[in-house]
Order: sequence, then C-alpha cells, then structure tokens
Amino acid sequence: MTDEARRRVEECRRRVEECRRREREEPGAHLGELGESLLELAAPLTELPDLHEELDGVLAEAAEVYRRLAAAGEREGLPGLALVLDQRARLVGMLGRRDEAYVLAEEAVSRFRGLEGDHPGVFLAALAGALTNLGNQLAERGQQHEALERIREAVAVCRRLAASDPAEGEPELASSLVELGMKLGEMGRREEAVGALRDATDRYRRLATAHPVDGLAERWIALFGLARELAQLGRADESQAFLAEAAVLYRQLGRTSPEFRTFIGGMVGRQGFTITDDGRIERPTRTDPPPSAPVAPELLARVKELNTQALHHSRDGSHGLAVSTARDAVDLCREAVRTNPAMTFALARSLHNLSLVQSWNGQQPEALASADEAVHLSRRNLSAAPDLIRPLLAEALDTLAGRLTALGRHADALVPAEECVALYRQLAQADPSSQLPSLARVLNNLSIRLTGCDRHQDSLAAVQEVVALYRRLRAEAKARTAGTARADGAADADEHLSGYLHALSNLALRLARVGRDDEVLAPTMEALDLLPGLTDMHAGNDIPGLAETLDWLGHHLTRHGHRREGRTVTRAAKELGRRVR
Repeated sequence: MTDEARRRVEECRRRVEECRRREREEPGAHLGELGESLLELAAPLTELPDLHEELDGVLAEAAEVYRRLAAAGEREGLPGLALVLDQRARLVGMLGRRDEAYVLAEEAVSRFRGLEGDHPGVFLAALAGALTNLGNQLAERGQQHEALERIREAVAVCRRLAASDPAEGEPELASSLVELGMKLGEMGRREEAVGALRDATDRYRRLATAHPVDGLAERWIALFGLARELAQLGRADESQAFLAEAAVLYRQLGRTSPEFRTFIGGMVGRQGFTITDDGRIERPTRTDPPPSAPVAPELLARVKELNTQALHHSRDGSHGLAVSTARDAVDLCREAVRTNPAMTFALARSLHNLSLVQSWNGQQPEALASADEAVHLSRRNLSAAPDLIRPLLAEALDTLAGRLTALGRHADALVPAEECVALYRQLAQADPSSQLPSLARVLNNLSIRLTGCDRHQDSLAAVQEVVALYRRLRAEAKARTAGTARADGAADADEHLSGYLHALSNLALRLARVGRDDEVLAPTMEALDLLPGLTDMHAGNDIPGLAETLDWLGHHLTRHGHRREGRTVTRAAKELGRRVR
C-alpha cells in the first residue's frame, strides 16, 4: 500500500507542476485545475506520515487557491475552501500545532454552516465532520465543555441527515454518537456516556444486518467504550456481554482488516488494558511505572511563589496583575511538562488558580477554559497519584461548575457540582477535621446549582445539610478555643463565619422559593446578627453576592408582614455593599 501511495504521489506531483505552469502563463485561468490537482496530491500524501510536512504545504496552497476562486465567485470556491480548511486542521492538530488547528477548524465549521444555510441538506455530513473535528481540537486545548457542545451539535446534525437520507445518515449518526460517548466518558459523565454508546451500538447492529462487514471497526470501538463505562459505574457483569461481542468482531477484523489490530492494541493500551489474540480484553498485572525525572525544587518553588503572588494580588484588588502572574505560573509549568510529565500536577493546580483570578477579574469565558483544562488534567492523572490529585480534582470541579453557572449553563454546571460533592464526601470521611469545611462550602454551591435547574426541594435539602455542618464546625472551633487566650488579648477570627453567613442567607432564599415564608425570618435575622463580625472582604468570599441576597430577603420580609425586620435587613445589605465598592 505504501509503495502504491508513493507511486501516486509522483504522478500527482507532476500534474500539480503542470497546473502551476499553466496558471503562471495565464493567471486566473487554471485555478480550478490547480486546486483539483492539489487535492489529488493530498490524498496519497495523507497515507505517508514521513511526508506530512509536504502535505501541510500542499493544503496551505490549496486553501489559498480556493480562497481566490471563492473571491471570484466560482462555484467550487467555497466548498473547496471549507473542505481544505477541515483537512488541514486535522493535519496541523496531528503535528501538534493546536492553536493553529483550532483556528482552521473554526473557520471550516463557519464555512460549512454558510454552505448548509444556502443549500439545505447538501452539506450536512461535511458540517457534522467539521464540528466533530472542531470539538477534538478544542479538547486538545483543554476546553472540554466547549468540545462537548460542538460534538453534541454534530450529533444533532447527523440526526437531521439520518432523517432525510438514512443510507448516508445512519452510519454518520452512529459514528458521531461514539464520539459523544467517548467525550462524555472522559469528562466523568458516565451515565450519559453509556446512553450515547448504547445508542451507537444498537445502530451499528441494525446496519450490520444489511452490510455485515461494513463498520466493524467503529462498532468494536463503541462496544469497548460501552463496556468500559459500565465497568466504571460498577456494572462489570453487564459489561461482559459487550466485551464478548467485541471479541467476535476483533477476530473478524483480523481477517478483513489486519492493520486495525495495531490500532486497537494501542487504543486499549492507552486505557490500561491488553488484548489477546482471540480478542479478549484484560487488565494486565499492575507494575510500577518508570519513575519520572525528579522535579527541580527551585522550579516548584518558583511556580508556588507565582501562584501565591497571584492570589495575594487578587485579595488586594489588583485583578489584572493577578491574572498575568497566574498565567506566568501556567506558562512555566507548560514548558516544564514538555520534558517532565511529573509537572502535570503543578500545571493543573496553576490552571485552577488562573481560573479563579480570571473569574474575579470578570473574564468568565477564559476562566471556564482554564477550569476545564484543570479538571481534564486532574482526571486523566488521578490513577497515578489518587491521594494527591483527588482533592485538586474536587476543587477544580467546583470551580468549573461556578464558571459554567456564570455563563448561564446551569444544566452543565450541575454535573461537575454533584461529582465535586461526592468526592468531598469521600475526603471528609477519611479526614473530617480538614475536609468538612470544604464539603460544607461545595454543598452550598450545589444547592445554588440545583436551584438553577429548578430542583428547589433538592436545593433546600442540600442547604439544610450545609447549615447543620457549619453549626457543628463553629461549635467544635469554639470548644477548641474555650479557656485559652491569645497573648495580645484579641479574639480569634471566626474562620467559618463567611461560609455560615452564605449558608444562612441561602437557606432563607430556598425556604422562600418553596413557599415556606413563615420560616424565612429566623435564618435571615441570625445572619444579620452575625454580620458585624465579617471582616474578610476578599473576592473569593463573594460579599457582593451576599449583600444582594440580603437585600432581596429584606424586601421579601417587608412584603410578608415583617416590615421592621425587613427594613433593618435592607439597610444592612446596602451598608455591606458599600463596604466592598
């Protein structure tokens, strides 16, 4: 196959040179022929990895040719340009030039959208492929949720294609569902992943009744992904039937597509499995991975210093400086990871901090991208050092949920918020003294996410647990300090006051939301009594949000017969708002 590809390359090169000569002699007269010849040359070059740099140049030239054809109003210009942009985005991504690949993929999608708008139904398959490619490029940049949105859109496009043309659309839909299932699995959304992969598997089975040998490889991938996600959900027994079906397909592939065995071996290997000659998938005996090169202590110290400075700048209100400092830490870690994967944890931590300060600086889309990448890196490396990475993954999930909420994506935010709480419950069970405050904080956030999804009773139950946790924490802290006195005679700061105030005000809101208006007064007034002790105005404590909540509660109390208390709460809210301006 390789020899045949090289022979075709030589033939196509000669045709390209002839078309270039004609175009030089008659500028503009042979652009269509030149573009066609460049695409013909690209096809065999794709099969030869050692010639991919040449392929990049060929596709870049083809893009310019089709841009000129499009500018001249030639019929083949825009479709050719969209096609070449999509092809080049895939190649450039493989070559590791992620930012460039993203720009090309985004333009390809935009071009195919325009073409589909002008010619409904004609470019659906191409648009779906370009959307999937854009999703993959976004994922490689760490923007997992943005990638998921594009892949979901690709599935929707394929559903339209399958409805109008089942022969073409059903295979495309099954393939796009596999992409969706794999992406959902990578993001920890395993129940959704099972649904997508089961749908894909069922479609491939139906397609196989008419065309038994078509799509075997894609069907195997769907079965393997489905079995893996079921096992991750603790449903290993259910996964066995799918693994057995995958083994049968593997043996068929050995007869019809022997080269695919190498691909499968690499794929299962990256997932921590091996595959036998008869297609059985097994998890190998665990062996310790080769040790990474030691991380230079001075490098870690510098990264830590930059992160600490960024958070301090943010506390001081210098949010722009905080963002640039946090980005310096991320850049330093990215450079280090290229030669030492052991710096991945430091990169994930730095990305999480960057997301925080970007959010406090009002850069919500940028903060989402940083949090998304932090979650992805943490999840991908969790098995390597679970005790170290699990707390960071939990933090990053909470931050990710907050960024999604800030952008109005409430349903998306609920998934990481629920996973975050589940992780913190595990952590708090193992180490209650240090992890219970974090559990209380993220439970309060989960209550807010549930409200955004109109699950008001669940939200109320969550915040009631939060209030109980903070009362326990404050009682334990008071007991620890009872009978002791600081040397300077000052009182110890109430470390849980800010969290408790947010929980009380949130409880009052949730009670009002479910119509229990007579119960709103007590938590509101308790919060008001504690408010004078609040001294930490750091952006991370969301004091403006607390002031806004209290202001709403003040008006609510006034409307429901508690005029004096309502006016008092409203005044306190306005004063709190003035303190953080």
